[in-house]
Amino acid sequence: MPLDMTINVLNAPVPAHLSFPVGFEKTRFHKSKYVVNEATDEILGIVGKTFNCASHLKFFEGVQETMVETLSDQDLSSVDVKWRSARGNAWAMMDLRMNNVVATIANDKFQTTINPRVIALHGIDVHARTKCTSAASMRSARTE
Repeated sequence: MPLDMTINVLNAPVPAHLSFPVGFEKTRFHKSKYVVNEATDEILGIVGKTFNCASHLKFFEGVQETMVETLSDQDLSSVDVKWRSARGNAWAMMDLRMNNVVATIANDKFQTTINPRVIALHGIDVHARTKCTSAASMRSARTE
């Protein structure tokens, strides 16, 4: 359907405290503006007058949508998610671990298994850069 606007995301909804709309207000200084949590009217920071950003909700749903489009249903059928936030929710992190994708690395003395992770960082102020990276989480055991 050409007008179907359904977004396919993982079963990892953005927490309510991070799902607020972002707004901006003028400051008394002509080269800056305030970043505002429009749900609470709380000022989260001061940025340059040309600064613009997506909300946490839009950014993290975009990351999840990209994962759904590029990875298999099997890879995404068991995903653990951890959320972190800082600076009054101006900075947030989504840490996803794919439990169904496992690789074992072993030698005579050591064995470990790794699961891929996607770690997405998002800031709505100038104190953090938006990043999305992949890593591996390890579970190791010594063999004797």
